[in-house]
Amino acid sequence: AQDAPDIQELRRQIEANGWSFEVDDHFTSTLTPEARANLHGYAPPPGYERELEEHLKIYPIEKDGLPSSLNWLDLGGITPVKNQGSCGSCWAFAATGEMEAFIKIYTGIETDLSEQQSVSCNPYGAGCSGGWASASYYVFQNQGAVLENCAPYQGMDPPAAPCTQADFLKYG
Repeated sequence: AQDAPDIQELRRQIEANGWSFEVDDHFTSTLTPEARANLHGYAPPPGYERELEEHLKIYPIEKDGLPSSLNWLDLGGITPVKNQGSCGSCWAFAATGEMEAFIKIYTGIETDLSEQQSVSCNPYGAGCSGGWASASYYVFQNQGAVLENCAPYQGMDPPAAPCTQADFLKYG
């Protein structure tokens, strides 16, 4: 671990060099402890540890011909950052962002998919109190993803934010 910087020494360097800086509050600094806790919505599903031990393995690959680094942000493969608000739905935002990036990388089309669909329509009860990305994958694979403007993010669980998936199926 690195030692913390000496604040007095930093202040002396700033003064000696005539530097200036401006500090502003990050939005999370104004949150209550309860609201901040709601931003941490990851909840491992039952059997997660067993799944890791038995099935999820990463095997080495041949590195010949691969670049030394790859950053999809530099290559335009990442969609804009979104705010989950006070709902602990980071799991839905992570999976939806991953799906949006996949679509953008493979088709060149930027989409804005609905996180609320995952929160409201998954069969596992994942919601604002936490969940796992597989709940979103289930929705995408079995019901299809919908656009944000079709199911806007409300940051609430059902019944306050009911699943409207059936409305989309009748048009499909």
